[in-house]
Amino acid sequence: MHALIVGSGPVGMTVAGLLTQQRHRVTVIDKRETLSTLPRGIAVNQATLAVFDRLGIGRQLDQLSLRVPRIVLYRDRTPIGRVDFGRLDIERPFFCHITQNTLERTLYDQLLRMDICIHRGVTLDSITNDSGGIQARCIDTEGRTRIFEADALLACDGGNSTVRTLLGLEVDQRTYGAYFLLADVRFEELPLPPGETHYFLGRPGYLMVVPIPGGCHRVILSFKGPHHQTSIDADLLERVIASRAGIPVKIGEVLWTTQSSFGHRVSRTARRHDVYLAGDALHQFSPIGGTNMNVGIEDAAALAQAICNQRTDEYEAQRLQAVSQHLRLTQYLTRALVRTREMDFARRPFTSRTLRGLLAEEIPRLLTGLHGRVRDHERARQSPATMECHHEP
Repeated sequence: MHALIVGSGPVGMTVAGLLTQQRHRVTVIDKRETLSTLPRGIAVNQATLAVFDRLGIGRQLDQLSLRVPRIVLYRDRTPIGRVDFGRLDIERPFFCHITQNTLERTLYDQLLRMDICIHRGVTLDSITNDSGGIQARCIDTEGRTRIFEADALLACDGGNSTVRTLLGLEVDQRTYGAYFLLADVRFEELPLPPGETHYFLGRPGYLMVVPIPGGCHRVILSFKGPHHQTSIDADLLERVIASRAGIPVKIGEVLWTTQSSFGHRVSRTARRHDVYLAGDALHQFSPIGGTNMNVGIEDAAALAQAICNQRTDEYEAQRLQAVSQHLRLTQYLTRALVRTREMDFARRPFTSRTLRGLLAEEIPRLLTGLHGRVRDHERARQSPATMECHHEP
């Protein structure tokens, strides 16, 4: 099969590499003229790393990433528990943090070694999808028309997918009555144990202080109410950290910021004839849990497998089910952590009735993406009534 892949982010490059390994022909186009330099997503789970192992870049990413052993959770500045992978029988028992631009560069270099060419500065203009296959009409940066033909088109072109728009595919979307601010910073003073992620939970919202490569940290703050554009600077971050964590900090440099409403946007279909959606073109969730890019890599692996096994009819049902499960999960976690009343529709997706069981088993399995086996002799015992957690996620 010859696949035309629209979009060369992590999802598009992953499916291109996997198909090429199985001797399928791929053509990749992207309207961007260069690789992205934005750090964006940082959490790469173990299931995603297993896919990258198949592509031959897993060990390289191990060296480029930061290994974080645990998350420490606080309620109103008081430690209430922690999440780690030490109880799971998995190859990489740690959190893997790597900025998305570093990941994209690593994938791109691997595609070059595989002789995969990305046609850059090429914008999709129209799609013809009939019994003869796919014909994509595109415009390059010099205004010239270019025609690409293929057996199938794989839409990996992001949340504002041109493919999805051209085909008129409907989406379900909703905002959750809250928003977040995010900043990558370099601290001069940070009186917290190093090398750990710290989650501070409270009624005003949450604060996350997350170590990332290069001796920096990602600071994430949630706020209730509709999103209004806010200037994010060191003074604001220092004040909110002091308020929610109860510690004085000094920020030496703010490296990158972004902000957005909490919400989701999910396509109602993952396929239209010989066109398949994957990654953000198919789903965008609340960022809590770091699922967006990881589920996108799952899409890429599932789509490549479906094509190689000639079972593409199964792709849509499989991925829509996975998307539905992740949507329920991210909705619930957002409601539990942000504490917004506008999300009462989110049902509890966990079976553990105690905080200890939740943190020891379900959350680690969720974050790995592997549903790793918990060693029987280390299973958490049911804790007394004082550990019952009705207001926790």
